[in-house]
Amino acid sequence: MGSDTSVPRRARAARLPPEQRRPMVLDAALRVYLEQGYERTSMESIAEVAGVAKPVLYDCFASKQELFRALGEREERRLVEALSASLRGPVDLSDPERTIAQGFTAFFAAVQAAPDSFRLILLEEQGTGPGAARRGNETRVVQAERIAALVGRWLSARGEADADRTAHLLGHVMVGMGEALARLMLAEPGRWSPEELGATLAGLVLRGAGER
Repeated sequence: MGSDTSVPRRARAARLPPEQRRPMVLDAALRVYLEQGYERTSMESIAEVAGVAKPVLYDCFASKQELFRALGEREERRLVEALSASLRGPVDLSDPERTIAQGFTAFFAAVQAAPDSFRLILLEEQGTGPGAARRGNETRVVQAERIAALVGRWLSARGEADADRTAHLLGHVMVGMGEALARLMLAEPGRWSPEELGATLAGLVLRGAGER
C-alpha cells in the first residue's frame, strides 16, 4: 500500500545506473521533505514521487539518513557557491558600502531564485534532519573567513590598528545577519528585494565598523 502524500509523482522512469538516478531521487526527496518534514518522509514516499521502485531507490542510497545527508550537502553546496560567487568581484576600497551591498545582493538574489534549498537548511537546523548543525557551523566559518579577508583589506587601507581582529568579528556578524535577512525573505516573500536587503546589510556593517 502506498504512503499518503500529496506531492506529485513522476511516471515510472527507464532503468538508469545509480549515479545518474541519484540527482532525480534527491529532487524528489526535497519535494516530499518540504511537504511532510523529515520524520514523516519515508523512503517509500520518496520512491513514489521519484517514479522508481524501492529496490532502485536503495541502490542509490542505503538508508534514509544517507539520502538526507547527501541532500543536505547538495543544497548547502549550492548556497555556498552562490555566496562565494558574490564575493569574487573586484573590491572597490573607495566605496566599501557599494562593494558589500553588491555582494550580498547577489547572495539574496540566489536565495530568492532557489528558496527550497535554503528552507531545507533552515529546517534541518531546527532538528528535523541529521548532521545539519556540524555542516552549518563549518560553512559559516568558511564564509566568515572569506568575508573577513575582504573587510580586512578595507580596514587596513583606512589605517585601522587592529584590522584583522575587527575584520574577523565583522565577517561572522555579516554571515549571521545575511542568514537572518534571508529567513526574512522566505518568511515574507515579495516584500523585500535582494537590492534592499543588500543595501541594508552593508549600511549596518559599516556603521558597526565606525564608517558612519
